[in-house]
Amino acid sequence: MSDPHTSVSVVVPVYCAREHLKAFHGRLHAVLEQMAMRYEIIYVDDHSTDESFALLEEISADCPQVIAVRLGSNVGQQHATFCGLTYARYSYVITIDDDGQYPPEEIPRLVELIRSEEFDCVYAIPKARSTSVYRNLGTRLTDCTMYLLTRKPGDIQVSSFRIMRRHLVDLITETSAQSIYLSVEILSRTHRVGNCSIESISDGQRTRYTFAMLLKVFLKLVIGNRPWCRRVQSTPRFIVERELIHTVSGGIR
Repeated sequence: MSDPHTSVSVVVPVYCAREHLKAFHGRLHAVLEQMAMRYEIIYVDDHSTDESFALLEEISADCPQVIAVRLGSNVGQQHATFCGLTYARYSYVITIDDDGQYPPEEIPRLVELIRSEEFDCVYAIPKARSTSVYRNLGTRLTDCTMYLLTRKPGDIQVSSFRIMRRHLVDLITETSAQSIYLSVEILSRTHRVGNCSIESISDGQRTRYTFAMLLKVFLKLVIGNRPWCRRVQSTPRFIVERELIHTVSGGIR
């Protein structure tokens, strides 16, 4: 797909990803270059305890489309991704994990689908889901909770690999909620949401989510998104420890 009038921001939350981040970036950068459109990649290092940000410094030196941000404390994937959304400038915004579980090679399909249909957001959903009992249980619990909180259409599934239109991102980043769960923010604002079926989750890195981590995410979703909590909490704030921003002007890049 080649369209110089389309522009894409890709937000990638990063945590202790030194071992596989370079390979992931290589795949992501290659896909975006082949699409021949204006793009930027926003990496948000969630206060990693390894040398992830040092590697992002190296990557940014070679790739002027990279915006690298290191947070001053560990805030979790949802908040780190939200922080990345506040930096995104372009007409479509994609979020994807850094561990290679979702293949960046599927990005052109997401862009094509959201441009051809009247969707505000499209989630990529693998045909072959995890065989883990606790992951599947967590997915079902989250799905039920999402319905109760947002009246999510029953046939819509959510994931961390998604594409959104610019106006939806602008609405999300104006949220007054302190506890962020992005799919709640999305589905509270629009039901013009679709799914894009992708072949499978990449065979690259294994997910780092344990049962305890999934349980923690679920409890934060339930407790942090009660109506009375959302009314009284203030706008989320992020302490940015360091940022590397390269602006590419003009043309396709």
